[in-house]
Amino acid sequence: MRIGIDIDDTICETWEYVKPIYKKHFDLTDEELNKNKYSRVLKCTIDEYYDFYKKIISPLLINVPIKKDAVKYINKLKEEGNEIYFITARSTFDMYNPYELTKQYLEKNNIKYDKLLVNSLKKEQVAKENNIDIFIDDSIKHCTNVSKEGIKVFLMDNIYNKNCNDFPKVKNWKQIYEKITLN
Repeated sequence: MRIGIDIDDTICETWEYVKPIYKKHFDLTDEELNKNKYSRVLKCTIDEYYDFYKKIISPLLINVPIKKDAVKYINKLKEEGNEIYFITARSTFDMYNPYELTKQYLEKNNIKYDKLLVNSLKKEQVAKENNIDIFIDDSIKHCTNVSKEGIKVFLMDNIYNKNCNDFPKVKNWKQIYEKITLN
């Protein structure tokens, strides 16, 4: 089985890690930040946002804490013969070298995988082209688009997608592993 997995807020705690920086830099409240992830609530142009992310946030991503048991269960899925494809929207818009940064992060955390696909702004297209069977992401938009391609999706539960009940939600990597292996 080919399993497509997002990076930020799916295998690691990116939003919680960078939220204090957004809060300070853009003078926002926790409520404003929790309601809307990333640039939607910021009072700046998209170019200003990309510049902020590239210069301030991107260098920090190598140290984002990994989600509990993510390494254990991703590696177990790989060892059991599944193919692991990381499909991330990390791109050259907001990072100097998204492929290298993400590759280093995966290596640093000893995560086994078959393929790393960055600049995946249209994850549904990437998932379809790579014959993904199951896709895991925290983004409602990406899960919606990927599911339209007939691919089974799991939505990683987070504060900004609490009200979405359109897809099976998963709270942790143990639960993801169980849902995948019990199918």
